[in-house]
Amino acid sequence: MALETRSFGGRPQIDADLRALIRRMSIDNPLWGAPRIHGELLKLGFEVAQSSVANGMDRPCSRPQRHAESVGGF
Repeated sequence: MALETRSFGGRPQIDADLRALIRRMSIDNPLWGAPRIHGELLKLGFEVAQSSVANGMDRPCSRPQRHAESVGGF
């Protein structure tokens, strides 16, 4: 009796190589957004959703950091 993996449906996960390419493109081209990177990937023959590109992009956190602890209790 072999162990079977259960399939829950949904989109298949993207390859680690493609995730790395998306991350690299977002770092190398900081002015490009997810639609631009998605379009370039389509030209290269990759079938990936724009939402997957947006989730895979390496962007700095846009939320401001709290400095109240370092200011001294203002």
